[in-house]
Amino acid sequence: MPTDEKGCQLSLVSDHIVDKIVEMAYLQVKSGSYATTGSNTAMDTFLLTGYVPEVKALDDISSMQEIIGCYKSGKCLLALGTGQHPNKLDEPLIGNHEYPVIDVDLQHGIIALQDPLDPSLCLQTNLDTLIGNYQQLYINWRTDKLFAFEKTLEFFYNREKCDKFNTVMNKQLFFLENGSDSEQNIWLLLESHLQAEKSIAYLQELPKDVLSSTSSPHVGACDIGLNLLKLKMDARSSKKIFCHSSTSNAFTIRLYSNSPSVNIGRLNADKCSKALECKVSNLEQCFMGSPFYYKNPTFQLEIVHHQAKQFPLNLQLLSENFQDMVNLQIYHLKDHSLELSLIHISEPTRHAQI
Repeated sequence: MPTDEKGCQLSLVSDHIVDKIVEMAYLQVKSGSYATTGSNTAMDTFLLTGYVPEVKALDDISSMQEIIGCYKSGKCLLALGTGQHPNKLDEPLIGNHEYPVIDVDLQHGIIALQDPLDPSLCLQTNLDTLIGNYQQLYINWRTDKLFAFEKTLEFFYNREKCDKFNTVMNKQLFFLENGSDSEQNIWLLLESHLQAEKSIAYLQELPKDVLSSTSSPHVGACDIGLNLLKLKMDARSSKKIFCHSSTSNAFTIRLYSNSPSVNIGRLNADKCSKALECKVSNLEQCFMGSPFYYKNPTFQLEIVHHQAKQFPLNLQLLSENFQDMVNLQIYHLKDHSLELSLIHISEPTRHAQI
């Protein structure tokens, strides 16, 4: 058995040989050896059991009663994490450590915990004092007890291509459809395939303004390589979803629902927008008001339709270099001298949008 210089067992402390064999196999697959920087309960439990992970901050425990109800009915496993807690922890708790929940007494509001480093140490905490000692709640859901259907979709995220411009239109896009005649609760699990480095990856609903820049990850996105997005969709409705990752990697999306008519597929950005790229150089003297302004890249915009009506249109100008200052102007096609701009944005910005 792997031990330290004092003869103490590394990592999991157990007298059962099967526990150590499973641990050694897990670490061999995940990191190649016991030389690992550590993990967290949600990811480890998922890789060992397939139970879907979710990480919640314990600054708000308004949903704890519902979650504990699911735990008592066998629908999930729970663990509490101390994290880098700013307060002094009650003994024998230690920082950046996680304690699996082994029982809950709802009548007295008591949670029983186990310390993986000391099987003989059984801890108890009160529901009313959770925030004082713990920062994270780790949940692993048994989706077979929550949903009737599971579907998967695999794809590769190329960071060089998907992060070339700061816009969601460059990301991997997906079309989520509820084809049933009833409202559906839908879960999407984004699973990173095994990799050595940590990365942030998440799924997010595409905003109504499809040309918006990439927004911050929603609550629950973290660097464990797994991210759970929960949605509620009306009957006969659809949503557009985009994926962001800080590294290039292969992914699997797992869709959980209670209807065979809920589906997810790849979405081509060309169905939402049109893109045109160009290379420019030597534009230092081509600022507005300069006699060389006409040398800036110029494009012709034409809307052809059989009806004489107005159409909403969004235009966005982006540079590969996020620090570049850009400016987008529109002129009448016959305004050859570029004298009368149709819009009133005169100052360059890092993100020009109309």
